[in-house]
Amino acid sequence: MSKKIVFDAGHGLTTGGKRTLNGSNGVVNEWTMNNNVCNYAKTILADYDVEVYRVDDVTGKTDVPLYERTNKINQIHPDLFVSMHHNANTGVWGIWGGVETYSHMNKRDEELAVRFAAEISKLTGLRNRGAKKENFHMIRETKSTVPSVLCEGGFMDSTTDYSVITSEKGQRAYAQAVANVCISYLGLKKKLT
Repeated sequence: MSKKIVFDAGHGLTTGGKRTLNGSNGVVNEWTMNNNVCNYAKTILADYDVEVYRVDDVTGKTDVPLYERTNKINQIHPDLFVSMHHNANTGVWGIWGGVETYSHMNKRDEELAVRFAAEISKLTGLRNRGAKKENFHMIRETKSTVPSVLCEGGFMDSTTDYSVITSEKGQRAYAQAVANVCISYLGLKKKLT
């Protein structure tokens, strides 16, 4: 029986404030970057014996309420849930930056968050800000039997992160890191051809 993974591209295209500052690639909506990462990771995992689901609106037109997303996750009851995001600090350019990951309150998810942070940092080249515990709805309201992590793949108002997170290369690196951890954590096997 194949494993199940749920991905979530945080927010929506019209969610207020969720966008980069105006840099060399213009202003980019956070959902657009999150969606690209989800899609690239799903494409990588297509070669493996796993079913990949999304609980956000894949068109980005609707910012699906968080309780609807977690209700869907709990109905699917996946072997792993990963929410993809990008961070922001003050809303003005600064030299802060890096990736960080969040778990809720259990040791299993905390260790998983450490793995995601390390791999995303390694492949994107962005600083590893570490794994942290937080009371975010998306990781709090999934069933305790569902390993759940929320990833922040770099800062939208960072002079060091902007060029990476808005580029296809950077988004593919983030996606590859997510896929790598999913594959190793779940012991996924390539499909027989």
